[in-house]
Amino acid sequence: MRIAICEDEEFIQNSIEKNVEKCLEITGMAGKCECFVSAEELLEKGNMPYALYILDVEMKKLSGLELAEHIRTEDRNAVIIFMTNHSEMMQKAFDVQAFQYLVKPIDSDTAHNVIMRALRIIREKRNYIRFTNKLKDMIFYYDEVECIESRRRKIIVHTEKRDYEFYGSLSQIEEDIKGSMFVRVHNSYLVNLEKLREVERESVPLRSGLKVPITRTYKQEFNKAYQKFILMSKGGRE
Repeated sequence: MRIAICEDEEFIQNSIEKNVEKCLEITGMAGKCECFVSAEELLEKGNMPYALYILDVEMKKLSGLELAEHIRTEDRNAVIIFMTNHSEMMQKAFDVQAFQYLVKPIDSDTAHNVIMRALRIIREKRNYIRFTNKLKDMIFYYDEVECIESRRRKIIVHTEKRDYEFYGSLSQIEEDIKGSMFVRVHNSYLVNLEKLREVERESVPLRSGLKVPITRTYKQEFNKAYQKFILMSKGGRE
């Protein structure tokens, strides 16, 4: 999960980032913060969309409210939290369906509680897989995972950023996420159809550059699932 923090005061930005990282650790959710000092920087350099936006309202050029309006034109599901010096302005936050706002100076405990509630809402809204690694639970959202590999007794979760290792059964995972965009292409691999770069005769290259082999055993079922996925992507039109 990716989180954008847009705040021009370095102290507040660092404080919020540390609070988010602590909340991610508590919930066991895999996530990364990306920080920006202006709305313009986020729009220009940010890799939108993000699952959670924490935005300063009072910024020099484009305000946090104006930035949120832009976000909502492209993403109706993201959770937005505002930070402001003027709580009386927050009536306007309802226009962009903001989740909550924090009044400056921001109390760390209040911020923690708001961020925790936001993360729980995100977790409830998005499908995810839960794994346990060294007695620690970790949650991966479907849209973060490229493929899941079985290697000896280990499960390797491949994301575009890095890989994570756990002990488990690929067949059990396949059963747990049945009906999702994950399809078996090999005894050792489940791939996320949404992460395919293309389809080759004997393999499927993923966005990260990883090539996953397709075996004859699973080729027919993969082709059916892929054709259905393409049809759904076109809105059900042939």
